[in-house]
Amino acid sequence: MAGGYKSFTCRDAGIGCRHCCDLSYLSRWEDAQIRARSKAEKVRLRLGGSPSLDDPFPDKPKGMWWRTYERLRETSERAETRSF
Repeated sequence: MAGGYKSFTCRDAGIGCRHCCDLSYLSRWEDAQIRARSKAEKVRLRLGGSPSLDDPFPDKPKGMWWRTYERLRETSERAETRSF
């Protein structure tokens, strides 16, 4: 591994990175609605709940600051709104 990143053998110069091999993150190929849904699901999982948007929003985990919980809840709500 070069510099902590996975490298791939490049046709032109031997070793290439994800840029010269035209590799990118999956989320770059997803549309905005799918990315928003994924974000809302990740927040729910972080809070210990189900990723399903049909299930009720998870309760605050023990030990989590209320301001952190409220920030995550608002982030999830905004993402859910964008996903529809």
